[in-house]
Amino acid sequence: MHISSRRTVLLLSQLFAIAFCAASISAREPDGTGLEPIPEWAESEIDQTLERFREWKGDDEVVVVPLITDVHSEPLPGATVNGDPAELDWSDAKNHVYIAQHAAVRFGADFMVDLGDIGLDRLRGGGPSRPEDMYWRVAAQMRVYQDFDAVPVFFCVGNHDHGPGRSLVISNRAFGEIFNLPSIRRGIPFKTGPDFDYGYYDMPEKKTRAFFLNTSDGAYYGYSREQLRFVADHLRLPAGWTVVFFQHFCVGHPLGIWLSSPDIRAERDDVWTAVLRGFLRNEAGEADGVAWDFTQNEDCRLVGCITGDSHFDNAGTVGGILHVITQGFGDVHPNELPENAVKTKFDKRNQTLIDVAAIKPKTRELKMFRIGAGGADRDRAFTF
Repeated sequence: MHISSRRTVLLLSQLFAIAFCAASISAREPDGTGLEPIPEWAESEIDQTLERFREWKGDDEVVVVPLITDVHSEPLPGATVNGDPAELDWSDAKNHVYIAQHAAVRFGADFMVDLGDIGLDRLRGGGPSRPEDMYWRVAAQMRVYQDFDAVPVFFCVGNHDHGPGRSLVISNRAFGEIFNLPSIRRGIPFKTGPDFDYGYYDMPEKKTRAFFLNTSDGAYYGYSREQLRFVADHLRLPAGWTVVFFQHFCVGHPLGIWLSSPDIRAERDDVWTAVLRGFLRNEAGEADGVAWDFTQNEDCRLVGCITGDSHFDNAGTVGGILHVITQGFGDVHPNELPENAVKTKFDKRNQTLIDVAAIKPKTRELKMFRIGAGGADRDRAFTF
């Protein structure tokens, strides 16, 4: 799912030019930590969740990952970037990335993940997005990340991130270069595919490998064979390692599907599932041109797959694989929710919704801690 190299270069040059100009116009003074200031209500929500996390963590070794997803911040003609005048508008969901960044620092996170769907859908008022409006929207998202280097940040492309509807305006390569490549240039040691839009990050001291994948690679929802070969090749792990997946779309059908769209599937989701089942069973196999061999793996564990996209919370084990969905900021009608799914209402002007995924590799525990909407009632615990 690519646009031509020449067009990609042109697009990137436009985006970086816009971002530079916007940053110059609307730059704001960060607080003493080097982070953008956030409201007292957001600090309080972080504090409350951090207290619960510390009690659960104890002295155990933990992998900590704040998650933000589905901000669906609408593109506007000539959009300002993150506050002009200086006071940030917290009803604009993309500004909640700043809250997630504070959480990453306060929790001592290993890294942070943006699970996609930044918002390239339609203009306010219902008109279709134009390419120049989408460039501004991507530049605005770049702006919220460009000065943040406290922890690595990985971006998972969503189904609405290439353009409105099913159009292809912004390529995988553009997203990879804008959001993931900067971490590589800062010296963060992680491995990616050729377009930087998927890859993995190792934490050797915690014997954990985290994959960030693109579930709109070659399709509205789907994986390319190349991406699945990358996954299969890099699931051959040293003894005693743990692996976790982050991606936009939940392939644990039907956990993440809206009731009005029961037949939606990701292309090659069966191959993705077969690869992970092979990992769980230490087996070799092949499907649709993707081969794997995990017969030499020893005592390797799979946490599961953590996703956004659905705009509700849900979780379940499908084919032996745990899938955990985090709600994020997108809308969904209550009549669309599948069984056991939960949608927590909140006002973005005075509350956030950020999940912190916390993994204890040695005891095989995963706990999702909710910052903001729902609070402790939306914390969720799993074993793997």
